[in-house]
Amino acid sequence: NRKEGVKMLKEKSKLAQAVDTFERDFIISAMQSLGWSRKKTAEELCIPLSTLKYKMTRLGIYGAVPRRRKVSQEGLQ
Repeated sequence: NRKEGVKMLKEKSKLAQAVDTFERDFIISAMQSLGWSRKKTAEELCIPLSTLKYKMTRLGIYGAVPRRRKVSQEGLQ
């Protein structure tokens, strides 16, 4: 049935949800073990940094990542 096919395309399949959950947990685990460094994580996972950032946005990971402290210019002198 065409309506059922369209409905399935709009909703994520159970498999797609499971893959997203695995990927999210895997990336968070890697980031945590590497001190939350996006660059190191991308290198460890052998993916471009831009791909990691895309996945982090798509999977809602940015909220799970601790914020970095901003160092003032005075603190660098």
